[in-house]
Amino acid sequence: MLRLEGKGFHRIEVVKELSTKFGVTEQTIYNDYASRQEWQPKLSDLTDSNVLMKIANRYDQIYRDLSFKALETKNESVWLGCQNDKIKINQLMAETLLGIGTNKKVELTQTQPFIIEMWRPEVGNTKPKQ
Repeated sequence: MLRLEGKGFHRIEVVKELSTKFGVTEQTIYNDYASRQEWQPKLSDLTDSNVLMKIANRYDQIYRDLSFKALETKNESVWLGCQNDKIKINQLMAETLLGIGTNKKVELTQTQPFIIEMWRPEVGNTKPKQ
């Protein structure tokens, strides 16, 4: 349930998938959702000492998924979107690792902004033939 929900599936889709997979009624799955506040912290082992690592691991998994997507795509727009999201994930990861447990706002400084430009030979970025 948590994995499917974490992947972005809607509750209705999760319920149908799990009820079919485990051979139970959909109401059983909805009951599990209703009692989730009791069992999820125990299952996920969410204590103060490991919450930070769980969040970091989730960001890391998202980053890996984006890297894989960027490698397998042939669409430039998808590739650029993946790169942009990876940058955002890095910022969120740094804010999470540096900012949890403090009341201070973490400011990430960047010495120089960088711009990703696509090389396009049709625009004239190539050397003229001699």
